Amino acid sequence: MPDAVSYHILFVIWQLLLIKSVVEMKSVIFRFFFCLVVLSCSQIFGQSYKFAWLTDLHIGAAGADSALLSCVESINAQDKIAFVVVTGNISEKGKNAELEQAKEILDSLKVKYYIIPGSHDTRWSESLGSEFRRLWGDTKFCFEEKSAKFIGLNTGILWCGGGGHIDPEDMAWLDSVMINTPSKQKVVFLSSNPMNGEVDNWFDAINALAKGNIRLLLNGGAHDNRQSEIAGIPSFTSRPVFKQGETPGYTVASVFKDSILFSEMLTDNSVHDWGAAALSEKYAVGTIDSTGFDNYMVEFNWMIELKKTITAPVTVANNKIFASTAAGDIFCFDMKGNTLWNVQAHAPVSGQIAIAQATGVVATIDGDILTFDAETGKLIQSIGTGEALTSSPLIIKIPYQNDEAQAVIVGTAGGKLLCFELSSLTLIWENKNAAGMIQRSPVLIKDRLIYGSWDGSLYCIDKTSGALNWKWNESKSFYYAPAGCMPQVNESGVYICTPDKFVSKIDLLLGKTLWRKKDFDASESIGMSKDKKQLYIKSQSNKFYSVNAADGKKIKEWNLKYGFDTTPIEPLALEDGAMLGTKNGYVFKVSSSGIQILFYMGAARIHNIVQSGANSFIASNMDGKIVSFSLQEAQ
Repeated sequence: MPDAVSYHILFVIWQLLLIKSVVEMKSVIFRFFFCLVVLSCSQIFGQSYKFAWLTDLHIGAAGADSALLSCVESINAQDKIAFVVVTGNISEKGKNAELEQAKEILDSLKVKYYIIPGSHDTRWSESLGSEFRRLWGDTKFCFEEKSAKFIGLNTGILWCGGGGHIDPEDMAWLDSVMINTPSKQKVVFLSSNPMNGEVDNWFDAINALAKGNIRLLLNGGAHDNRQSEIAGIPSFTSRPVFKQGETPGYTVASVFKDSILFSEMLTDNSVHDWGAAALSEKYAVGTIDSTGFDNYMVEFNWMIELKKTITAPVTVANNKIFASTAAGDIFCFDMKGNTLWNVQAHAPVSGQIAIAQATGVVATIDGDILTFDAETGKLIQSIGTGEALTSSPLIIKIPYQNDEAQAVIVGTAGGKLLCFELSSLTLIWENKNAAGMIQRSPVLIKDRLIYGSWDGSLYCIDKTSGALNWKWNESKSFYYAPAGCMPQVNESGVYICTPDKFVSKIDLLLGKTLWRKKDFDASESIGMSKDKKQLYIKSQSNKFYSVNAADGKKIKEWNLKYGFDTTPIEPLALEDGAMLGTKNGYVFKVSSSGIQILFYMGAARIHNIVQSGANSFIASNMDGKIVSFSLQEAQ
């Protein structure tokens, strides 16, 4: 072995050559020289092992299955691959069938593989992420190879736009893993999103990793090979397995005693070295300061931190506050924030809890409708539907058996809308017109129910019979479906905001487009003023608008400077303006007098703000933080 000085000289040469090669490796002579240096390093330091790195499989896209199969066959043909890691975007549209197909192909690998989901697997998941766990056992991994520990963590966000986030449950797990990792053991951290601002609470992960000997950050999602540095840690992004029009490929990582080399392996057998890093010394990773709550101008009442993932806003009813978690917890609090009861649904809960008088209703991903006593939490009855229930339940009154009855309406992953009589859970009708997941609760106006589906259409059906009145679709693309936003309604029309940045007004009676605007950089976030004359629209970049509902013309614009934010929300209408939370954790009030930053509640996406009294409000976020506050009298 060479001495330390010789090693560092050689490694400096390696890095200089690498920088030039990464920028543009056009010279054949230079490529040859680069390969000689790499070969010399491997001979001097001795290759310990190799692993293959697959990412962005996009199964479900045309040609993605054959691309993955060819990569698996290429890996199987090599005899020195110790294991395979797969860093997210396994599916194209989050469908269960896509995940199942991916597993069938990946299971043909001759070596063990470790896998985590990405944003494509969570944003449109038909199962709120539970299908991934059913197939692979978990959404994270931790294993050891030689002297290194490999940790993979899910950064995909359930049903909440793009970007990344690490759930509080997973963050606690990561912290525990790092505390129990020997200080000298090398750590490699893998994720689908890079550990920068793309993951809103990235700094919490870096702080946890800094407790140990973190050496590398590996992630997918960027669709090309990249080498950078995050918080002093070498960071690498691998090319996708599938990219339309390109030869399928993956990365092979060659791990030596004190270094690692990344090479692109294409299925036509061509190989391109693209990245390298030293593993010989511990990096100085500084702790990143952060805060969990800052109050700017509200009267703070109380805060609850469940430290569990919440995917929907709280419900305020009967002078109580109800919340549910993705893990199936159902909580009831009094208006002072004291826990009255807590029960388990024993299945993931995706939507809000519905309350009618003293009866609560929960719909689960396992396909069960549960009714419970809202005072005690005691289960009243349950019924299985045989299909994942994905929308929040809606309780309405309908004519039934020559009388009026309370009915609960709920949507499914397969596109059905089901109507049950509340007291007996007897099925009254079902509508099968939609062919994609129904994510949002239907909206009731007069005798009509309005809802969107991930099949690309908006539907209007009769509340009594479930019969179709009309179907609207201005774009047939799955990605532009009117399913992520909550439709707004008034006497003259239905208003939706779709991912193609259009805001549309649709005639309530006939389902015809009345106006359609692309002026607001819209992002599935739309609300309506109390008098139903204005729309409130959150753009995907900084701006918030009030718009005339009659003709779609802009009335007022505010620059909130929240950055890029695709989180679907429904702004809360106030007497003068609106209130909303953003991706980066801030709560704003906007009015004719200007913008007010009310408070900051941590780096996590905020759900719809809920009014709990004449001058009291509840805000909740994905991390299970629930805040009660009031506006100051001066406002």
